[in-house]
Amino acid sequence: MAVAFLLLFDFTLVTNIFNIGSLFAPMAAEFSESVAGLGALVSAYVLGRAVFELPGSLFAVRKGPKTLLTVGGCLASVPIILSGLSTSFTEVLVLRCIGGAGFGFCFPQVTALIARNVRETSAGMAMGLLFMTSNLAGMTGLFGYAELGLLLGWRESVFLSGGLLLAATLAMALAVRDDRTIGSIATNRHDVVDTLLNRQLLILALLLIGIGGGSYLTWNFSVYYLQTQLGVPVALAGLLAGLAPAFALMAPLAGKGYDRFQRMRLWILAAGAVMAGGLALASNTQLDLAVASVALVGAAQGVGFTVVFASVRGASGQRARLEPLAFGWVDTLSLLGPLFAPVVFSTVALRSGYSAAWLFGGGFTAVFLLPLLFYKVRPESPKSHPPAPASVPSSPGRA
Repeated sequence: MAVAFLLLFDFTLVTNIFNIGSLFAPMAAEFSESVAGLGALVSAYVLGRAVFELPGSLFAVRKGPKTLLTVGGCLASVPIILSGLSTSFTEVLVLRCIGGAGFGFCFPQVTALIARNVRETSAGMAMGLLFMTSNLAGMTGLFGYAELGLLLGWRESVFLSGGLLLAATLAMALAVRDDRTIGSIATNRHDVVDTLLNRQLLILALLLIGIGGGSYLTWNFSVYYLQTQLGVPVALAGLLAGLAPAFALMAPLAGKGYDRFQRMRLWILAAGAVMAGGLALASNTQLDLAVASVALVGAAQGVGFTVVFASVRGASGQRARLEPLAFGWVDTLSLLGPLFAPVVFSTVALRSGYSAAWLFGGGFTAVFLLPLLFYKVRPESPKSHPPAPASVPSSPGRA
């Protein structure tokens, strides 16, 4: 039961990342903004997340993740609600940044708890289930909120989005027992430093910079791009952009495949190459190619994120209490991609056109495949790690 509430929490949390792209057109008209404004909103959210994710992870190692999830959920939802009352674009920007900080508190804890709770299965399947929920949230944010924006307006839509997250936070706080047993075990500074300097974790973070940055471009800019450049009606644009998370729903299948054939380099190389090619495909300003681009990037994202986060567990060693820190550290570093890629993309789009911008996205992802050359695959698989202690069977989470 706790798993269901944490997946619901994850669903409403992730929806707030991607619905801004679907609601931006009416917001841009009201505040006289261009695509640069969307790039700023996306990066502001990522900035707040990046600054607070690692401190939150360190706190969770000592105190357990439930407190962080509750505080983070409130911090992620209340600013989103308040943004519906904003009288200027700057206010929306600041509130999105604060909401991102709340997301940063939540993500590593949910990820670690999901990995622990489904310990009887494999790490790949656990991450696949997690990212399946996140991709369903992405579909809702891209397509569902495009429709809601038309029916209700952007202000009412963000009220609803933030309110649902706040309700899911309260439900999660009531349904999930605290998880302090692992965190209460003494963690010395040497363990923390070893985790932060772990070479394998650093390489995984670099891979995620390319995969995360590339996928953020498609997930956040596709609706606006289809509307303004290809003349697609907003509802249809949201539906077509929703193909990205729809194709990313193959994450559980990718996780199951990875558990059977743990050729990590091959999985990531294939995912990164498909994503880079898909982004470059969008440079041809034709609707059919744009749709194919969205689908390819979505499929590649589902595979890439699943395999990388499944590998985090194996790369972080056998200290279960440090898993939130390992997940948080990798994800914090990986946010350099979503932080800078949208700003550069929107700048290139304004100066040189969208064709050049999409080519930039493909090149960005391709460059960050190079660290694969230095990744050493461990002889043991994630399934060989000892199960988490029996004292934490009821705490799951997420994206």
